[in-house]
Amino acid sequence: MSDPKHNGGVSLPAALRQRWQPIRGGLLNIYRYDYQEFRYEGGRLLLRGNNGTGKSRVLALQLPFLLDGEITPQRVEPDQDSAKRMEWNLLLGGKHDDRLGYTWIEFGRVTENGEAEYKTLGCALRAVQGYGIRQQWFFITSQRIGRDLFLENAVGQPLSKTKLEAALGDQGKVFGSGKVEDDRRDYRNSVNQALFGLGDRYEALLNLLIQLRQPQLSRTLNEERLLGRVVAAVREVVDEIVVVDCGSTDATVAIAEAAGARVINQEWLGNGRQKRFAEDHCRHDFLLDLDADEVLSPALAAEIRALFSAGAPPLPVYELRLVTVPPVGKPWTNIAVAYRRKLYDRRVVRAPDHKAWDQFEVPAGVKVGRLTGDLLHYSFRDLAHLVEKLNRVSSVRARDGKQAGRAAVAARVLFAWPFYFLKHFVLRGHYRSGLYGIVLASIAANGRWQRDAKMYERILADREQARERE
Repeated sequence: MSDPKHNGGVSLPAALRQRWQPIRGGLLNIYRYDYQEFRYEGGRLLLRGNNGTGKSRVLALQLPFLLDGEITPQRVEPDQDSAKRMEWNLLLGGKHDDRLGYTWIEFGRVTENGEAEYKTLGCALRAVQGYGIRQQWFFITSQRIGRDLFLENAVGQPLSKTKLEAALGDQGKVFGSGKVEDDRRDYRNSVNQALFGLGDRYEALLNLLIQLRQPQLSRTLNEERLLGRVVAAVREVVDEIVVVDCGSTDATVAIAEAAGARVINQEWLGNGRQKRFAEDHCRHDFLLDLDADEVLSPALAAEIRALFSAGAPPLPVYELRLVTVPPVGKPWTNIAVAYRRKLYDRRVVRAPDHKAWDQFEVPAGVKVGRLTGDLLHYSFRDLAHLVEKLNRVSSVRARDGKQAGRAAVAARVLFAWPFYFLKHFVLRGHYRSGLYGIVLASIAANGRWQRDAKMYERILADREQARERE
């Protein structure tokens, strides 16, 4: 890391390869950084530090943001959390009233003639308390920050758009007409032309990068804790075990393969779509759908074997009794019991083609059977894990679920929490767990309420984006 304001004799890193690679990036007057430069090594950047030191902010404000230009949380934030608005990176929750900052990244390559060539991409953002992002402009230049170009004046103030245009001269271009969508489109096209030359495929590349960066809220991602038990319990019931993994870095794949499962790798497509992918890779039509934290009880395994003992079962869909196994105490055989349609004929029903939802609808006239054995659900390791899990789920549901009207969502934000609590505490039976049940019902109610709150924020964000486009 270095500070170009005081560069002096400090040499800048040089391009080493014939293809474009990121060499440096920087933040000026953004987040908690007055100025900070980050140097890449071989096109890679390693960030270390404790929680809260800004690692995720650097990633969110560098790539793929500076290739894309969109400021919506769904495009900027790795977790797509709508609560993380771009203006917060400047105003820090009220610490500043009006703040202008820059984020930039430098790419370099060696031409066929052996000469080094550089391109610097950047974005200026100005946020005003109560108004969000009020100004935004982009730039592309062949100049190098700290040598040919400085983004702040002599007294340390970030350059205005006019001053930046003067500093770039004929070596670069500023995209800041005030027509936000046009500026972003022209900037993206210029980045594509300068660095990639992908034509119409550039948009697809950006979408893929953003999708791959999302957290993998999957059925099989780093699930070594229970996967061995899941596969072992189901092995005597089925003819084939297919595990769809989306990039586990622990022993998940090795455990599954050692237990006799066929492992297929697939980047996360969303809840329903990932299941449909798994359905397509099974040899048989009757399927048993299990998450990596669901274990067949001996009684349920025996019941399924008996059901198929004379061939295909009489009904195309069966519900299983889902029983939660808490981190302390015995399985909840009379608390929060749910029935899930997990044994089915894919010729009759399929998982929905949806990112957030994975429960299918049964066509009219199709009868559904119900098995009595327990499917043991080890859904959370401790309370911290439960809170984290419900927070992630609420973000996905608020982002990808069907959006209700503003008035309806606002009413739920204001009044629904007590009803959510009573639903879990009384109707789902958490009162049977005493004080622990109060804690769990409160956490569950809060998780459901968070979905309403995040959906309301999504409505406000969509309205603001619509105003910006006008």
